[in-house]
Amino acid sequence: MQAQPRLDSIIFEVRYAYGHLYYDKCGQILNDVERNCEGWIARSADINTGLLECPKREFRVGFNNIKFDFTSERADKQELEKIAKEASSIWKIIRANLGLNEFFRIGCRVFHILPTVSIEDADKLLCKKDMSTKIESDFIDSGYKIKTREITTVLTQENTEYRVKLGSITRAQSIDPSILLKGDPRAMSKHQRETRMEALKRLREYTSDPMYAILLDVDCVRFEIDVLNVEDYIVEQTQKVIKDFYPILTKLCQ
Repeated sequence: MQAQPRLDSIIFEVRYAYGHLYYDKCGQILNDVERNCEGWIARSADINTGLLECPKREFRVGFNNIKFDFTSERADKQELEKIAKEASSIWKIIRANLGLNEFFRIGCRVFHILPTVSIEDADKLLCKKDMSTKIESDFIDSGYKIKTREITTVLTQENTEYRVKLGSITRAQSIDPSILLKGDPRAMSKHQRETRMEALKRLREYTSDPMYAILLDVDCVRFEIDVLNVEDYIVEQTQKVIKDFYPILTKLCQ
């Protein structure tokens, strides 16, 4: 199976000071979002966290007295600008209700995945020569066998920190690749070919929701915040990840 990497999910987070009105305004926030934002429903609320969800678009929001986070699952199915706009709309309601004006950390975490047929295949790709670190080569020279499960690098540019993590993952609730059939459809009976077509359909489903994959996780964090524009930050950082870090995965396919 030669799958191509894809955008998996985006998480945006704001951490703030003086959010104590959460304990008074949580219910009002849930009402305001449900009344003013199409498709959104309240999931739960307690003294620790308020949760909202837009099931149709696979969006989730959590908020409390110290932070707000917006998650877009299966972000590859959405337009980036629409994701950013939706996050901004929910944030504005929460910010207004809690009277927030002091922010000390914002982050946009962008996840890409490269599906593989097994965790071993993912490990092999991560052990490619150009991905090896100096410490790994030293241990190989000493007779050790290396299984690289995770590589993490922290980079900074201007006022933003990028924590780039590349690792092999197993997702327990995803499609198991063992259901996929192998063989040349030209050497199959009619019934077998029909079964093969069904398997190909499942293959497409697997690449969208794989059990095994290489995960590229880039967390774009800013601590010095003069002006907070949620929509611009999500678009700017996601596009930067695609431009600068996504090629890490495409090189593994070569």
